[in-house]
Amino acid sequence: MTTAVMARPVTLERLERTRSARYFQPLTNISETESEILLVCEVPGADENSVEIKIEKDVLTVAADTLSLLPEGRKWTYAETEQACYRRSFKVSDEIDKDNISASMKAGILKLTLPKRQVQVQRIHVKPE
Repeated sequence: MTTAVMARPVTLERLERTRSARYFQPLTNISETESEILLVCEVPGADENSVEIKIEKDVLTVAADTLSLLPEGRKWTYAETEQACYRRSFKVSDEIDKDNISASMKAGILKLTLPKRQVQVQRIHVKPE
């Protein structure tokens, strides 16, 4: 999905007006090994304190809000960027060990490691009748 960014002058009144929330889906790459699944999400402008990751039933949700780029004591004269809210959900199978999911973040790149459960083969003994 491509989003066009248009340059436009912004007034202080426009930034302060009330508007409905606008969410972006972070671009995500998913890779897999025999032992884990790795999700790499792009959340530019966000830091680890603004990221919320939760898992409810079989849905993993990633949410992040960008930080304000406006230094204190200033007002925008012109802006091509804006604060953004990222939201994306992923269906997680029973194959994933939900209790041991880990996350790390560096330079707007969020990495989620989803370890797979160890499959144990259970042998069933057959009894004579």
